[in-house]
Amino acid sequence: DGYLQTYAGLLRAAIKRIWLVTLDHSDAFITRYTMDSQTRLLRHIDHTSVVSMTIKLNNDFEGGELHFVRQKLVNKHVPVGHICFFPSGCTHIHEVLPLKSGKRYAITFWTKPHFPS
Repeated sequence: DGYLQTYAGLLRAAIKRIWLVTLDHSDAFITRYTMDSQTRLLRHIDHTSVVSMTIKLNNDFEGGELHFVRQKLVNKHVPVGHICFFPSGCTHIHEVLPLKSGKRYAITFWTKPHFPS
């Protein structure tokens, strides 16, 4: 959990530098797709997040790409360890395509707006 919190802090700082917006960490978790459990994730938006991020943790699997429907993009050729930032709303509907073999792992981060007290 400390590892994910450290990453989340670095990502919030990067978002602030790039987009000039302050976000709070909302959630961070590791996703796992296997042939005998969850093999895909249907099209959706991340309702509880402002900016979503994902880090590919391995590439020894077939299928299972993160697919952005409107942009017609997949993360197949994104190197392991690289991060993908995207707006969480209706402009970036996404899904995980069906896994064909192996196990797919990623870290997912969600953010929420920061409201100073």
